[in-house]
Amino acid sequence: MLKNKTAQLVFQTIYCTVGVIGVFDSLDFFDMAFFGEFYIYFSNWSNYLCLIIMFIELINTIKTTEECCVEPVYLLKFIGMISIVITFFCYNFPDPARNPAQNFTLKSIAFHIVLPIMYTIDWFLFYKKREIKLTYPIYATALPTIYVTFMFVRAWILNFDSKENNLYPYFFLNIENLGFTGAFSLCILFTLCYIIVGVVFIRLDKLIRSKECASVTCDPAKPLVGDKHENKL
Repeated sequence: MLKNKTAQLVFQTIYCTVGVIGVFDSLDFFDMAFFGEFYIYFSNWSNYLCLIIMFIELINTIKTTEECCVEPVYLLKFIGMISIVITFFCYNFPDPARNPAQNFTLKSIAFHIVLPIMYTIDWFLFYKKREIKLTYPIYATALPTIYVTFMFVRAWILNFDSKENNLYPYFFLNIENLGFTGAFSLCILFTLCYIIVGVVFIRLDKLIRSKECASVTCDPAKPLVGDKHENKL
């Protein structure tokens, strides 16, 4: 954990700057147009959420007078991190159906590579460890659940007409090809991935905490001397 206000300010400012550029590109702003269906992509949901959280971090860092770790929005930070990590791996998994040119757009590079990596690094470097509760992976499933529900309601409103553009932006939502049972099963699997990735980060959190305690006399299950917060795991 790096307790350095200047480093936090620089890192968070760079993230927010790249994030805002990515948001404008996701709306087709740089093409002098407006993409009205920006809300159908989960990668946009996850990146917009993470950008909001990072702005909260930046404001908090500006206000604080101490050289300390980032303290606010632990739960939202965790939800955003799981979401953007899954976005990173899903998008960068080889997809023969995708136009290779899409991988090199400003939005794709920002939303699917740069920001996911930076957001995760931010947690490793600047967030106090042992603040993750065991229930956080369950809470994290709220975002994909809301997204999937929204997309199915949208498809229903559009009468499940596959001729509609981007009715099913992802294969696991395609009721026409998979059937309701198949699509529902894949959506459940998608949601379970949140819990699995969440558990992985809990283990990493505990491992990092143990290493921090290796250099001082402390209990890895408790905050270090001088920590303001009680153990939450």
